[in-house]
Amino acid sequence: MHEATIAEAILSLVTCSIPEDVTKVRRINLVVGAFGGVEKESLDLYFNALSQGTKTEGAVLAMTVKPAKLTCRSCGEISFYDGREKLRETCLKCGGPNRVEKEKLFYIDNVEVI
Repeated sequence: MHEATIAEAILSLVTCSIPEDVTKVRRINLVVGAFGGVEKESLDLYFNALSQGTKTEGAVLAMTVKPAKLTCRSCGEISFYDGREKLRETCLKCGGPNRVEKEKLFYIDNVEVI
């Protein structure tokens, strides 16, 4: 259900940041971290409902998943986790424990307008 809150935040941020002479928002490009837990279909549903009658009505939400960086605590080997496979808790190189590096979970990369 947090997609409703995210959709509200996107709508608010985009509406407040576009110049007044913009007639339509065509596309909103989002970046979501692998641990963001955002369901694209739910986000689209809420955004489409909330954007009715605004300059963002009909805008496409394009979502790119940014892989999380994993670093082995033993050997320093770096690998990445994109959320599609099971999280590797151990290093493929040495078997040591992996640490998840800090990541941005969600941000608006850019907005395409007319």
